[in-house]
Amino acid sequence: MPVNLIFIHVGDKNISYLNDSINQATIFNKNINIYLISNKKTFSNLKYKIKKKIIFKDINKIVLKENHLNFIKYNLLDAKWYNGFWKNTTERFFYLQNVVETQNLKNIIHVENDLMIYFNIKSKLKIFEKKYDVGLLLHSNVKAIPSFLYFKNLKNINEFINFFEKQHSIINKLIGLTFGKIYFRIFNKNLYSKNDMDILYNYYKSNLTNKKINILPSSTPTLKTNKDYSKNINLSKNFKDFHGIFDPAAFGFYLDGFDKNTIFDKKKIDKKMGVLKSAVDVTKYKIYFKSFNNKKVPYILDDGKKIKLLTLHIHSKRLYKFLSK
Repeated sequence: MPVNLIFIHVGDKNISYLNDSINQATIFNKNINIYLISNKKTFSNLKYKIKKKIIFKDINKIVLKENHLNFIKYNLLDAKWYNGFWKNTTERFFYLQNVVETQNLKNIIHVENDLMIYFNIKSKLKIFEKKYDVGLLLHSNVKAIPSFLYFKNLKNINEFINFFEKQHSIINKLIGLTFGKIYFRIFNKNLYSKNDMDILYNYYKSNLTNKKINILPSSTPTLKTNKDYSKNINLSKNFKDFHGIFDPAAFGFYLDGFDKNTIFDKKKIDKKMGVLKSAVDVTKYKIYFKSFNNKKVPYILDDGKKIKLLTLHIHSKRLYKFLSK
């Protein structure tokens, strides 16, 4: 059964680190389909050896579905901050649905463009297929991070996108522009402008009875946790099957810090402060790298046992520092 790994970039921002993310994926995955959905400029900025390994889908040639057009019309996300970051990161899932449908894809894995993959996806495919219709990552008991997402087929993506639609419907917009503004003034909290992380978490919470819409392991049963942010979630589920853990965000953040873009540098975010709200207390662990079959692989020590990190989410965007070759 083919595996389809999909990268998506919405907008015109230059992301040179995409070369490293795709390159890293190919080091461990030689026989999977790798898609890039982006504009031509992003594709042209890739190195030639990377271009040869991917299936490019020009985002400007994709015919938008009605639900996608409705999202553009009705969403209340900030379209200005950081080149429309929140709108773009949420809108990408409508492009994902479109390409999966037109290409009739199954076993779909969507990763963020600053993610490093350190395992052979096909070697874990039976686990994905048997135990998940949708596999997602929780950063804590209040937030999900779509750094690595598994969908078994189009049906599962459609259900996921239907949930997105309801969060950005015309009714949501009307309430958000009336009652929502009043609520925001009183409580300084926006209930009607949900980004991709908010929606993914709400999607998980809305499907707690569905055992096939579940958490990918981002902890072992014995990793140290931040108690307030790890209550009522089991982040080590299926850890023994995968023989490793996925990094939603905190390990990569603590390893190399926050995004080096000047828009974030002004905030001077401390590494330790930045991970206090993650379920796993990553400050208690050092990430090591060992060579396995001439490939550098990250791991941590948990009570003296080596725990492999299957992915690292490198928020600093300096992915080149952590390439396996």
